[in-house]
Amino acid sequence: MGVLGEYHRVMGQLILAHEGTLEHFAGDGIMIFFNDPIPLEKPAENAIGMALAMQREFAALRAAMEETARSAGPRHRHRAGLRDAWRGRLRGRWEYACIGSVASLASRLCNGPRAGRS
Repeated sequence: MGVLGEYHRVMGQLILAHEGTLEHFAGDGIMIFFNDPIPLEKPAENAIGMALAMQREFAALRAAMEETARSAGPRHRHRAGLRDAWRGRLRGRWEYACIGSVASLASRLCNGPRAGRS
């Protein structure tokens, strides 16, 4: 839990630094919005800059994660999936959520190519 807490702390600082809106943390997964509710001049550049900064910062966190886990399993990786999204009205109120094909595509981008698929 200590390593996960540090991961959330470091990534949370990067979200703020790049003017993202945290939708939620789910374990080591993070959903972040840009350009809503705070309009940004260049939201795509903010998102890409944040993803690159997260990649750099994750390198240092990976060593701590692997030392703590001491497992023979796969190495910890950091992946980012970026996708344009639309926010809509759900059940009579404004929800900050990313659902449907937008979230599915971002997830597939994070997971990378699978055997037999590119």
